Amino acid sequence: MPFMQWAILPAALFCGLTFYPMVKGESIHNAYWLTFTLICFFMGATAYIIPYNALLPELTRTGSERVKLSSLQQVGFVIGIILSAMVNNFADWVQRFAGTPNRDTAVQYTIWGLAIFAGLVMLVPVFAIDEKRYSNGHPSHLSLLPAIQKTFQNRNFKYYLISDFSYYMALSIISSGLLFF
Repeated sequence: MPFMQWAILPAALFCGLTFYPMVKGESIHNAYWLTFTLICFFMGATAYIIPYNALLPELTRTGSERVKLSSLQQVGFVIGIILSAMVNNFADWVQRFAGTPNRDTAVQYTIWGLAIFAGLVMLVPVFAIDEKRYSNGHPSHLSLLPAIQKTFQNRNFKYYLISDFSYYMALSIISSGLLFF
């Protein structure tokens, strides 16, 4: 839970900052800024998602409960994609009713609104789940480097890692181009 709690702020902050280029127009500085903000955003998001996914098996007792919880998680993911795909619609509303000076500013305000909303939604599991009640994990007595070496000796884990990486790269590419398509 502490990882999840502290990961929310950088994830939301760098999500919003991604849409504030350093220079108006095309610039190599904007490319560097975009790279920096996206790296920081994905590090924050990853620091939240990994502990969250590690909790899922702890919160359920049976396989069918795990499937149901994972399905609900994916429903939330799809709702998030739908809301983020509506940025332009929300920006129109912000520009019309909030009186923002131009379209770029309306989009930036919309992104900040969605980033703050997402951060608040990310707080729900942090406050709603009592980790000590559900978790029965025991600390490992294996130090980090030997644990990593032992993990990568598992042949099936290597296949899983390649397939998982490929899946999330494809998902990121598709979701990044979703508004365009």
